[in-house]
Formats: sequence, structure tokens, C-alpha cells
Amino acid sequence: MPKIAFFDVFPAEQPILEAGIRNAFPHEPWEASFNPKSLTLELLPQFTDVDVLSLNTNLPQNQALLGTLTNLKFIATRSTGYNHFDLPYLQTRKIPLCNVPSYSEQSVAECVFLLLLSLTKKLTLAINNTQKGLLKKDASFLGMELKGKTFGVWGTGATGIATLEIAKGFGMTLIANSRTIKPELVEQLGVTYVSFDELLAQSDFLSLHAPLNAQTQGFFGEDALLKMKPSSFLINTARGGVVDMPSLLKVLEMGHLSGVGLDVLPHEHLLMRRAQLMETVLNPETHQADCNALLVEQLLMLHPKVITLPHMAYFTKEALERMAQITIDNIAAWYSGNPVNIVS
Repeated sequence: MPKIAFFDVFPAEQPILEAGIRNAFPHEPWEASFNPKSLTLELLPQFTDVDVLSLNTNLPQNQALLGTLTNLKFIATRSTGYNHFDLPYLQTRKIPLCNVPSYSEQSVAECVFLLLLSLTKKLTLAINNTQKGLLKKDASFLGMELKGKTFGVWGTGATGIATLEIAKGFGMTLIANSRTIKPELVEQLGVTYVSFDELLAQSDFLSLHAPLNAQTQGFFGEDALLKMKPSSFLINTARGGVVDMPSLLKVLEMGHLSGVGLDVLPHEHLLMRRAQLMETVLNPETHQADCNALLVEQLLMLHPKVITLPHMAYFTKEALERMAQITIDNIAAWYSGNPVNIVS
């Protein structure tokens, strides 16, 4: 039985992972460690002999970090996204990488409407005032209804579909743009597939659900954002990199867009970790472009039209349980010689 090291383990996950290993390997001895922290260079010396890594992190996973793990044979990321892994390096070492393709679509879809309702009902402003003991409201509190508005989705995978199902319950007009058209959405939900430019021009609310890759990096730049209605709202629970952050800040400062809800940022792996953030900005070798990008994201976090969450859309009890179980299934399938959910 290989030696397994789990990192980024939340307390609620560990019992599920432990029970899963016992059930998956009932007749074999197993050795596994469970670590609440992310794998870093400082922790590496303790884990140089591991055979299997399981991570749930947004930190870059590259040769500098993984190169000393000479026994490493398999990586099971406890996430859907895997753009933070150095895939060419893993392929060079012939280390398979698997992901959890579907576990949090309902959680993320519900969070889309948490952000959307918070923006349209001025929730942050209301909470801030009531916590100060102020119940007075003025024109800045004026909200809007969702019924009858046009809800657009970019990407109709599992999460995009779950989001459209909720939007239908609010009585919204549903439109979508996706690489693959799904006739069942047209028939069952009344979704109208439109071109990308039509999606931008028609949506009162636009929710992003496409993966981050070479084609989608910075897809929502200044031109695309300015094609959206000035009164519209943008919600991103996909990956931070699909939106060009300087362009977003620029159009907001121009008075374009009524509000933005962000659960993801391109440099969240640094913004979430003070030590790594300070090391980056204080390092004289850090490129000015990286510092500028961090500044832009900090300004967006402080912008009055923006609500930012700490990449928590997936973070529910039910999603964590599914994620943990599918990860164990992935490890067991690889060990038996029939790997599943392989992405590299």
C-alpha cells in the first residue's frame, strides 16, 4: 500500500477521508497523514518518501515544489480546477493527475445568488448601517427585483446548469453561451442559446462558469465588459483569470456596470496567505507587473460596487463530503490499475 499524504485538510474532511481509506483497502495496511496546511518548501523534508499526494490548494504546483518527491507516483487534487499544476512537468515524470470533476455545482450555484441578491438588495450597506445602530435608509438602499430580468450564463456545464435552474425559479429570462449547446436546457428550462456578443448585450446578470485555460485567460477584457449593459451585474465563481482585472477596475471607474460579485481572484493564492504575499511584494526580484496585479485586485476588493468572497462558493458540508469520497475513489481506482478522472 502506498504512503499517502493529504494536505489542506479541513477538520470535517478528515473523518471522511480516514473512513474512505479503511473501506477502500480493508485487507491491506495503509499509511496516511492528514495535514491542515498546504504543501510548501518548508514542509517538504517531512514528506520526501510519499507515493501519493492529495491537495486542495490554489498554490502553484511546479517542479520547484514537487521535484524533491522522488517516490511520487500519483496526485489526486481535491478540486475540479487543475490549472495551478505544471502539467508538462508531471507528464515528463509520468505522474498521473486526477481531479474531482463534479461535486460542488449546487453549492456554487447557490453562492451565485448569494452574491447576486447581496448586490441587488444592498445587503452590505444595510448590514453595515444596522451594526452601527442606524436603521435610516436613503436612495442608496434602493434595490431591484429579479423577476423578469435576463439572466445570462457563460458555460453550460454542470454548475452553469444548476445556476440556470435557480434563475428559472426567480422567474428570469434565461440565455446562455457555451461551446456545446444542450437541447435539453432549451426544452426543459426554456434557455435560449445566443452568440457571445448577444450574451453580453442582453444580460442584466451575467454569471461565469467556464474553466480557465489558454483560450479563456482574460476572456472578459475591456472590450467585452463595455459590451455589457451599463446597468448590468457580473458574477464570477469560475476562475479569477477569466476576467482581466485591470479592465474590470477601469470600466467600474468609468461608471460602467452596477455591481460585481467575485468569489475568485487571479492572485488569491497570495492574497489569502499573508506570509507569501509579503514575501512576494518585498522581494526585490518580483516583477513590477506582479505587484501591479496585486494592487489592482486589492483595489477591486475595496471597491464600493464589488463584493468579494474568499473562494468559498464550493465550501459546504455536503460538497466537502462528496469531494472527499470521490478523491478516495480516485486513489483506489488508480491503485487497482484502472484510474479514473485523469486530467494529465
